[in-house]
Amino acid sequence: MDKNSGAMREAVQRIKEAIYDAQIGEAEITPSRKQSETYVVKFDTRAGRAGEVSISSSLGYREIVALLKSVHEEKS
Repeated sequence: MDKNSGAMREAVQRIKEAIYDAQIGEAEITPSRKQSETYVVKFDTRAGRAGEVSISSSLGYREIVALLKSVHEEKS
């Protein structure tokens, strides 16, 4: 396993843990096609709409959880 692959696995694992802690339910994580070292997370919001957020692998864990929660709780 090369260095880049290990970093990618670590980033995805951190996002998975943040999804669990943010309690948003099932989510899909895919690498961003537009930005390197960024992942797109898709899930349903509490309002029942499709939620999507881009998460840079450089973000800290608490920032990821807060970002996921803010989009998930979106009321409009």
